[in-house]
Amino acid sequence: MVRKVRSIEQEKLIEEATTTNPGMILCTPLDIAAITHPEKFKNVQQARVKQKLRKNSLRAIKDVAYILDCYETTFGTIKIGTTQAEGQPKKDNFAYMQKRNSKPSKYTDEILTSPEFRWLMSKAYSGAQTKVPSARALAFASQQFYDSFDAIFRVIPNVFQKPLRNSLQQFMDIFNAIVNNEKAKGNDTKIPKLKIPAALDPYGKTNV
Repeated sequence: MVRKVRSIEQEKLIEEATTTNPGMILCTPLDIAAITHPEKFKNVQQARVKQKLRKNSLRAIKDVAYILDCYETTFGTIKIGTTQAEGQPKKDNFAYMQKRNSKPSKYTDEILTSPEFRWLMSKAYSGAQTKVPSARALAFASQQFYDSFDAIFRVIPNVFQKPLRNSLQQFMDIFNAIVNNEKAKGNDTKIPKLKIPAALDPYGKTNV
């Protein structure tokens, strides 16, 4: 097989990609050099490389989610009930099935609080910082607002639920009024509405 001859400049860019992120698994240094310096790698099909990296990234994210789920669940023998035939002593019935662990996994915590994961999450908001905000980034931010407060409020004592819910509702009413006002003026706003976390609105009365 004939190896393609690269210029000194191309080799330098590939070496820089290797040094910047050593140990890459989802891509090669050539892939990174090619998509970040397309004018220097005109012989590389940009669309093909980007599609490959997208496929690899989605596969990796799916794997991470699956691993986190496996950390939180195990299979074991679980008591599913008790039966008693006439004239016989009670008998416990067991089944081998999946169950969720009662305590959070330290491995899950280490992954989700890692600098690598925080950096990944920051990339999800990057589209909101462009001149024309990404509808994807804004929608993601709205969903994170919901999920974050939902998780927080599930561990807050009941006595604080109502005052916190009222304060949050006031903020959301003002925010959503701004969104409605922009739409009424005919502005093509991409700002999504906010909704009450499920932990504070179990019957979905205010998520309309």
